[in-house]
Amino acid sequence: MPFDFSTAIRKRYLTLPVPRDFIPSSETPKPQILWVGCSDSFIIETETLSVLPEEIFVHRNLGNILHNRDLSSESALDWCLNLLKVSGF
Repeated sequence: MPFDFSTAIRKRYLTLPVPRDFIPSSETPKPQILWVGCSDSFIIETETLSVLPEEIFVHRNLGNILHNRDLSSESALDWCLNLLKVSGF
């Protein structure tokens, strides 16, 4: 049976409130490492560095290159340094 798109978009969905404890509190460790990796790399960063996924922020781009005209790289750096407060090196 083919998917009926027009029926799916007209269907009324019920929204339910989310319980307060649905999102865990901020007691999880914050990332302390910014890893810049190549987008086609098969390296698993957490295994390579022996860290938990919560301890590392991974930014993947082409060629492992960070430069000041790349909005994606600038956004990743800004997020890590200003919002997550990743330690400087």
